Amino acid sequence: MTDPSESTTDNIDRRNFVAAAGAGIAGALAGCTGSDNSNNSNMDLPASDQSELGEVVPSFTYTNVAQGQDPAEHDSHVLIAEQMRNLGLDVEMQTFEWGTLFTKVSQQYDFDFSGWLRTLGMYSGTRMPEMFHSRNLDPGAGNFTGHDNPDLDPILEEQLSTSDSERRTELLHQIQEEIADYASINPMFYIPNSVVYDSSQVSGWVDAHREYEFALNMTSIEVTNDENELRGAWSESIDTLNILGWSNQLKIEFHLDQIYDRLVRFGPDLSPDMELSLATDWSIIPEEDTIEYTIREGHTWHDGEPLTAEDVAFSLNYTKEKEVPLYNPQTIILSSAEAIDETTVEVQFNEGEMPGPIHRQFSWRMPIVPKHVWEDVDEPGQRSVDEPIGSGPMEVEYWDRGTELALQRNEDHYMPPSFDRRITRIIPEASTQIELLRSGDLNYLSRAQPQQLDSLLENDQIERASSQGSAFWHYSMNTRNEGVSEKPIRQALVTAAPNSTIVNQVWNGYRNLPEANNIVTPSFGDNYNADVWSPETGIEPAVSLLQENDFGWDSDGNLHYPKE
Repeated sequence: MTDPSESTTDNIDRRNFVAAAGAGIAGALAGCTGSDNSNNSNMDLPASDQSELGEVVPSFTYTNVAQGQDPAEHDSHVLIAEQMRNLGLDVEMQTFEWGTLFTKVSQQYDFDFSGWLRTLGMYSGTRMPEMFHSRNLDPGAGNFTGHDNPDLDPILEEQLSTSDSERRTELLHQIQEEIADYASINPMFYIPNSVVYDSSQVSGWVDAHREYEFALNMTSIEVTNDENELRGAWSESIDTLNILGWSNQLKIEFHLDQIYDRLVRFGPDLSPDMELSLATDWSIIPEEDTIEYTIREGHTWHDGEPLTAEDVAFSLNYTKEKEVPLYNPQTIILSSAEAIDETTVEVQFNEGEMPGPIHRQFSWRMPIVPKHVWEDVDEPGQRSVDEPIGSGPMEVEYWDRGTELALQRNEDHYMPPSFDRRITRIIPEASTQIELLRSGDLNYLSRAQPQQLDSLLENDQIERASSQGSAFWHYSMNTRNEGVSEKPIRQALVTAAPNSTIVNQVWNGYRNLPEANNIVTPSFGDNYNADVWSPETGIEPAVSLLQENDFGWDSDGNLHYPKE
C-alpha cells in the first residue's frame, strides 16, 4: 500500500498495465467494439504540417487512489489516462492513499485530472452551488474543477430558493446543460445503492434513494448474531469525530449520521419522515422568508442534558458565524435563527433566498449540536473531538483511532436501532474486507469490489441489495491549469472516455452507464435532463472534434494548440 505521505509515479503503458492489472482489463481498450469505439495505443493520429501547428499541449498529472486500496477505481483511472495518451497527451499517473488524494484534490486543488464517487444528496440541486458556483473557487470551498461561469451563478441560486416546482425543474435542466457543455467533470457511470451482507446475521435492508448505511436502514435492520452487532468496514483512517471539522460529507454521513439528529429526515420516497426527524412539525411562511420548526419534546443529549429549541437556534447561527466550510451552501442563505420557546425555532432566511425544496436542501444537511458543548469553542474546525456528544440514535462506545469505531444504541432515543452496537473497522485493503465478510467477522459491506461480487454471491449466505441512487463516479478536470483550461480538449476527453469498457470490464456490469453526459441520475425523476450534450464516443470522434477546433498532431503523435 502507498504511504500516505508519498506518491508513486508511473507512466503506465499497455505492457505495464497488463502486468499489473491483468490482460483481460488491459486488453479491453485494444479490442473493445462497444459504444466506446476504444482504440489501441498504436492508433495513427493525423499528423499536420509543422508550420500549421502551435505550441505542444503541456504534460499533465493524473492523481489516482492506490491500487491496493480500491482496485476497481484505480484501474478505471488507468484506462482513462491511457485513452488520454491515445489522443496525443503526455499524462503521468500518480497514486496516493485516499486521505492524501482527497486533500490534494478537494482542498488544495493540486491536480490536473482526478476523480472519485460523489453524490448529489436528497435533492439534485443541493450540492450544485458548492461544486460549480464561482464564489466557491478558493481552495477548500468546493468548486475544485474551477468551473467559472458567472452567468450560471444566479441560476444556481434561484433553483434553491424558488417554491415553484415547475420553475425549479426548468432551472435544473438549464444547469445540467451548462455543466455538460462546460465539460469540467465527466460522469463515467452511475452507482446504484448497493450492499452485500451475510443473510445469516443481517436482514431488513430497505431500498432507498440514499446510501444503505444511513438513518432509514439503521432503524429497519435486524441483526441475529449472538453479539447483536452490525459490523462493516471503512478503507481510510478516521482522524477526528468532529462533525464541524470534516470537509467530506460522505464520510460524515457514514460515521456520524447516527450520532447527531437532523431537523428533518426522509423515507425511501424522499418525503419527510416524522418518525425519523427531530422536528415534529414545521410552518413555512414564504412572504416572510421564514420557517418555524417544532422540536420534539423531552429529547436529550447523550450526556443527559435536555435538547431544546435554543440548541437548534445556536447550531444554525454558530455554523453560519464560524463559516464552517462544508455547510456554506446552507448558511449563505440563512439570516438568523431564534428560539421562540422551548420547542419552537424561527429560522429567517435572506430576502428572496428561502430554499424551495426546504427539507432536502437545508433541514437535512445542517447538523444540530449541543450549545453547552460548543458555545465557548472559537475555532470549531480545529477542535479535536474524541467523544462527541450528540442526540442521535447511537452514541460512541469506544474509538480505537486507526482501528475501529464502535457505536452503541441510545436507549433514550425516539427511534433507536434494534441492534446493540455498530462497529466500523478500518481496513484499507479491499481483499481483506471481502475475506472478513466471507468468514463472518464482518456482516455487511457497502463498497465491495465488483470483481469479487460474482464469487461472493455464489455463497448462499451472501446476498446483495441494490436500488437506484444519486451517486455518480467521475473524473474531474482542473480548468485552472494550462491545457485543461481549453474547452475543446475537455470535450474531446469526454468524447474519448472508455465508459462502457470500464463498466463492463472493470466493474463487471455492476454499474449503470449514463444515457447522457450528466451528473444527475434518473432517480431524480423530472429534475433529470436526458437532453444534455451527449457526444458520439470514441477516439475518432474526439480526433474530429479537436480538428474542428484547429488542434493538430506532429509526426510523433503529440497534440498541439492551434497556430496563433
